[in-house]
Amino acid sequence: MEKDNCDYVKIKDINQIIKKYYDEKHRELTLFEAVLILKENGRTSAYMPPPDFLGWNLDDIEELCRLIDDIPVNITYLLPPEAKKNIYHVPMQFSAMVFRENCYHSEKYYTGNVYAITYVLKGSVKLTIDDEQYELKERHLLLTLPGRNYCSYHTDADVILMVSIDESLFQKAFFGLLKHNSVLSLFLHKSFDNKEQNYLMCSVQKDRDLRFIFQHLFHEFISGDTYSEDVFCSYIQILCTYIIRGIESSDCVLPKKKKPFYGIFPEIYKYIQIYWNSLTLEQLAQEFHYERSYLGKCLSEVTGKTFSEIVSCIKLDKAKTYLTETNLRIEEIAVLSGYSSSDYFSHSFRKEVGMSPRKYRKEKQNMALNYMAK
Repeated sequence: MEKDNCDYVKIKDINQIIKKYYDEKHRELTLFEAVLILKENGRTSAYMPPPDFLGWNLDDIEELCRLIDDIPVNITYLLPPEAKKNIYHVPMQFSAMVFRENCYHSEKYYTGNVYAITYVLKGSVKLTIDDEQYELKERHLLLTLPGRNYCSYHTDADVILMVSIDESLFQKAFFGLLKHNSVLSLFLHKSFDNKEQNYLMCSVQKDRDLRFIFQHLFHEFISGDTYSEDVFCSYIQILCTYIIRGIESSDCVLPKKKKPFYGIFPEIYKYIQIYWNSLTLEQLAQEFHYERSYLGKCLSEVTGKTFSEIVSCIKLDKAKTYLTETNLRIEEIAVLSGYSSSDYFSHSFRKEVGMSPRKYRKEKQNMALNYMAK
């Protein structure tokens, strides 16, 4: 963060004003109102050095809270003439931002065109999203979709970390990770387009990994150098990876009230990925206690593909991985990917991808070489 002539306040000063009005006057201040009060009372300062998040001991949650409290906020940026007076969070300066959720407001706010990731580092939080209520506990990671009315309730003792991500960045970061899993990508696209779906929730096993990610998100967010936004967005993509891993390992929970099959699909899809080479729709239906034709209809509804087409996609994705990540011969890749012959593999690959397996491999190799040469 470079020195400038702007006025600053710390996050803890903003929160103290909001808490005071909340406790004494039973009134909920917006961020705009709190900053305005601080400015009018002369409680602003010149340049403030940012806190050292890289020095944070990942096991000390209280230290993290103190570091967040010491984040300087540029109020010159916050208070332009056209500032909206119903803002409850610091406006996004990057394509995404990270912050600790404030517990002193109960007003619903509209997520607009941003995805919100909530991580419960300590305690719990009760959420209301489009009039549906949910409770998150420690190590829960929740993705809220755009265009939702969102409200949270928790106490000062709870540590709830939030990341807001611009829709275009999220699409690039999240779905870019699914380039080798076309069926899961289709499912998630259809899920996100479903207005009845509000969230994806995962339980994270490696909590220390998430602490490391948030440590660097906070560091890059306040650094303000030439590369900060690019690095920040890279950590966003790593965070998205944990959500996708949760979905693929069936540790991810989806709404089950109105569309029950959406909730169980990740588990069914994981089973298909394991046994695809010999699995039939009849066997899959028996395993998950569905009637065969009904299961086929549900699979088509959530992915847009039949069971046979899903298996074909898995085979094709495996073939693409072998082509880009190994030096195996085309004949060997055909066998490993479940094709009856190399000729049939080449014909099917060309039909779906628009080029032969050899040309696909060559193009990917050239792309990798060009990238390394930059």
